[in-house]
Amino acid sequence: MFSSSKACGQALDEQGGTTRQFLARGTFRKQFILDSNERDLAGLTEMIALRAAIRIICVAAGFSTAQAQDPILTNGLVLHYPFDGLAAERLTSAPDPVPQNVTYGTDRKGSASAALVLNGTDSSVYQPDELFNIGETNYAISFWFKTADTAQEYQGLINTIPHNGVFIVFNHPPAIGALSFRIGGGGGWISPHTLGAKTDYGSNQWYHVVLTKTGVDYALYVNGEIDSSVSVPSAESFNRQGGFRFGAIGDALSPSAQHLNGSLDDVKVFHRSLNADEAKLLFNVESGVRRAKARLDIVNGFIVGVLIEDGGYGYTNTPNVVVRSTIGTGAVLTPIIVNGSVSGFTVVNAGSGYDQSSTISIASPPFPASVAISVSRVKVMLTIVQGNRYVLESSHDLATWNRVGEPFVAEEESISHEFAIADTGRYYRLEQLP
Repeated sequence: MFSSSKACGQALDEQGGTTRQFLARGTFRKQFILDSNERDLAGLTEMIALRAAIRIICVAAGFSTAQAQDPILTNGLVLHYPFDGLAAERLTSAPDPVPQNVTYGTDRKGSASAALVLNGTDSSVYQPDELFNIGETNYAISFWFKTADTAQEYQGLINTIPHNGVFIVFNHPPAIGALSFRIGGGGGWISPHTLGAKTDYGSNQWYHVVLTKTGVDYALYVNGEIDSSVSVPSAESFNRQGGFRFGAIGDALSPSAQHLNGSLDDVKVFHRSLNADEAKLLFNVESGVRRAKARLDIVNGFIVGVLIEDGGYGYTNTPNVVVRSTIGTGAVLTPIIVNGSVSGFTVVNAGSGYDQSSTISIASPPFPASVAISVSRVKVMLTIVQGNRYVLESSHDLATWNRVGEPFVAEEESISHEFAIADTGRYYRLEQLP
């Protein structure tokens, strides 16, 4: 990840994005980038690049500072809060977002200090700058959340400032055990809470949420599946700039601020709406990779189809497929990839001679290869003086040493022994005795 505005700007220029200069001022900086879909001044988007624990990733022309990624991650992206907390002493520098009583914990991928942790009582992050207009014709807000207590009511997740704009909340009556959202024009609420269908949320489990606006139609997706939707005709006239509060509403020090007892991560705002397929794809891509599983449909020795048990996710190209059989031959199967998952197969050749013991193996989506070494036994070579007395010792941790066998008198000057590491450890030393 580029750590400076200069490096990010240079990288964008190298990728062919039309990038304006970065302006450094105190502890915050502004970045001006032409929208990836527009090449005129109307496409300029002002982004606040936040330092340290709360920052916004710079993006332009499909470029990510981390690495080349799926376009779903960058197309139309104007704001990104990764919440990967670093230097805590830099959190309170205005006009950066103001964190209140927050800490940082493990994110959904297992990375330490990479997600915002809120205590459910008096913590939130407040972004007062006017970064977002609730009257935009099309937009999408995406984020990950988990709750530490599914029974705690009124857990605010994302709220615009002013409050009466967009509000996404967990466990807000009457939506007990569910998500709901509410829409307003900035001066008052227009719609009641739109209640989500999903009610089987678990404690300390990550969930991906997308709220998308298309004209006057709003839809909420959870883990890539539609959860609720509503049409708000008066949204046509909305026009109100504002900021955000994450993990609460209003004054985060107030007991009635509807605090999240849990975590938030990777909050993103897109200057376009996402359709159902794109919401699913975004969930799949941000979830990482998972290998697809399937079984063969065999009739009279021919493979007539493939039954998908788990489509997996993270596929960016057609994976290798192997059909394993002791007697069948000739089958050729080609997987069909839709939104990063295996959705079906084309039977190019049904082969022949297959039975019910035949299986299909689908390669994992691309991931970095790794090498691991496991040694179960070790050969210890001793070079010693014939006639002298020795004792061999071993250790698992270099702190505690134990004898390996009894003391012995060397009958040769070169001796070797093999030991099981589980029994003796991987470290050895030799001591000469009187």
